Amino acid sequence: MEYNVALNIRSQLGEGIWWDERREGHFWIDIISNEVYFLKDGKNTMLKAFDDALGFCIPCEDGRLAVGCGRDLILLDPDSGETEVLMTVDQDQPDNHFNDAKAIPGGRILAGTMNTAMDCEDVPGKETGRLLVLESGKEPVLVTDGMKVPNGLAISPDHKTAYHVDTYNYRVDKYDFDEETGVLGNRRLLLQVEPEKGSPDGMTVAEDGTLFIAHWGGHAIRRYDPVTGEELAVYELPVPIPTCCAFGGRDMDELYITTSSLDSPEEEYPLAGSVLVIKPGVKGIKPYRFKL
Repeated sequence: MEYNVALNIRSQLGEGIWWDERREGHFWIDIISNEVYFLKDGKNTMLKAFDDALGFCIPCEDGRLAVGCGRDLILLDPDSGETEVLMTVDQDQPDNHFNDAKAIPGGRILAGTMNTAMDCEDVPGKETGRLLVLESGKEPVLVTDGMKVPNGLAISPDHKTAYHVDTYNYRVDKYDFDEETGVLGNRRLLLQVEPEKGSPDGMTVAEDGTLFIAHWGGHAIRRYDPVTGEELAVYELPVPIPTCCAFGGRDMDELYITTSSLDSPEEEYPLAGSVLVIKPGVKGIKPYRFKL
């Protein structure tokens, strides 16, 4: 697969990239350095460094960013750098922290939390991960608990189905989704990933409903049928650890991919940690925004 380099950088653990049509650029984060960035026309700007584990940054309707930092949901003004804590989750699980999240139709956030022990390895007895629905002014709503590493999230183009990755269990689940209430139910398995393909990580959905999943350790993005779970295409990459993918660009026809440089010697993988871009021949959907 032909690829281009949107940003040549040695990030430790790039993640959470998304296209902001208002600013015509991409926001993304480095989970290990706890930094939020903005990438536009090849220029990368560090906007804010936090003092706790970052899980995500996603768009708000008022132009601010909702950032998952530790167990806090923080509002960040990308222009001034000012922050405000909106809510704290998992009060009964102090070892948890936010991982991946997405704003979803209806103005809410679908977010995963995980045990800090899982940052380095799969640790038995630390399956305290949760999937939560967050709404401004209300208490978090629990969807699922007892997970290892809740990860990539997506909503079908018709807003009727939610998809969710559990990385260490190598599975992708789907749920019925009610946009009006934000309720997710009827969890069932869509896809069980073979470990030799790498662990499923970040995920996005195309305009035609197909799912694009970054495979940690798998050197590739893979495309799947959202009904059958059948693998439809493989987009091989020059790095072993793609972490997240999202459609972007003015025509929403480019797939931007964050990567990690962990366990990837520079002499062998000079682009590990960079932001890559491919054109898979299908368009994506603009990110939803969190309503405050």
